[in-house]
Amino acid sequence: MMQSSMASTQNPTNYHNLSFANGAKKVLRPPLAASWNLSLISGPIPQESTGGTGSSNQQMNAWPLDLTNITINKPSGTVRLDNDLRFKNNFTMTSSRLDFGSNGLFINTVATGNYIFANRSWRNLANLHYNQIPHTLTAVNATFQFEDRCQGGIRSVQLLGDSPGGGMQISYTDIPGSN
Repeated sequence: MMQSSMASTQNPTNYHNLSFANGAKKVLRPPLAASWNLSLISGPIPQESTGGTGSSNQQMNAWPLDLTNITINKPSGTVRLDNDLRFKNNFTMTSSRLDFGSNGLFINTVATGNYIFANRSWRNLANLHYNQIPHTLTAVNATFQFEDRCQGGIRSVQLLGDSPGGGMQISYTDIPGSN
């Protein structure tokens, strides 16, 4: 990652296109904001990242993301993924449209984090795995917005009230001609 050498300056955290190549170990410093594409060309998988911003469409290519914390805030445009997306702890989606490309989403995989949803939707999500759901389900921590590919629009699943905890899985299936 780029790093400043002058004592009075800060390390860069905002990148436009970010591509990784060759055999060196790649460690991403938080916070990281990529306003365009994030890709792995060759070499080992980069370790740890914390977010994406920007108004244009973004593509995240070539490796399954397994992140500790992430905030996704894209009021316009789409983030397209070509692998599963995993979060160990906190996943905050303030305003984003994610296209999963028929991959999975794994939330709170180490059972110590939070899921916070504010706005937008998920497209082409094969399966949602939510580990250790909260004991009190609210519109913020238990709303799931699936885009309907066949009929258009958003199919919202919202769970409210008390829960036994544990994990859950949701599979969203589009059926052509059904509403």
